[in-house]
Amino acid sequence: MEELECYYEFPEVYQGVNEWIQAMINFQFTPPSIDFDDETLAKAIVALKDAKDYFDAARTLAEAQIDIEYPWNYDPANHQIQDEAVQVAITWAVEAREGLNSANDDDLQKLAARMEDCELAFVDEWDDTETSNYYETLYLTISTHDALISWLCENDPNLTGSDPNNIGEEVYWGSDKEEAVKRWFGQYAPMNIEQGSSSAFQNKWEKFFKHRHWIMHGHPDAHFDANLALTALFFLGLTGYIVGDRYNDLVRAGKI
Repeated sequence: MEELECYYEFPEVYQGVNEWIQAMINFQFTPPSIDFDDETLAKAIVALKDAKDYFDAARTLAEAQIDIEYPWNYDPANHQIQDEAVQVAITWAVEAREGLNSANDDDLQKLAARMEDCELAFVDEWDDTETSNYYETLYLTISTHDALISWLCENDPNLTGSDPNNIGEEVYWGSDKEEAVKRWFGQYAPMNIEQGSSSAFQNKWEKFFKHRHWIMHGHPDAHFDANLALTALFFLGLTGYIVGDRYNDLVRAGKI
């Protein structure tokens, strides 16, 4: 897609306009202050023309990629990965990770470092032509994804943990995590996926969550293919965005 090629040719330009585009999507029309030199400004004028098209194209790729079947109906052969989708998934994961790494929160910084491990694992297994099973990517990504959702649960006033473990940490069950994902996706709607519809997003996330359950609980028919690994990377990045937005809101409210 030409819009995606333009993004990767001038990433610094799109990084500058990203906040503006997201503000427009969220009906906040005051553009941020962007300090460009003349050369970069010239690039920005050209790039801005296609910026919205890029985000639309990226969102379309993401929505298609996370639309998978339940594990018992899933057949990797029915899915063909687009190189552009790989680029978008990695870009979003990196952006979300950098946001968490800048937080004044030790746990989020640790999870940001783990997100980077997920990205590197995917790239290594993607480049390895002899690998068909993305074991490292999926185990790392699912674990980190779970940790991010647990953070959302811990910082959700509507949820109360149950059955503290032997070191006093509260435990959140799958139903708690599903509720947190639905609530905070509806609040922040990263990249305007599914036009911000939390029910539409949750429907896709729930199917992935079943894959997660099969993998982490050792189901003999669990899938570890490249398509599922890429889907996991998308969900990781999107959840990272949500956690970053939630953290920023809590900071602004003086609750962290």
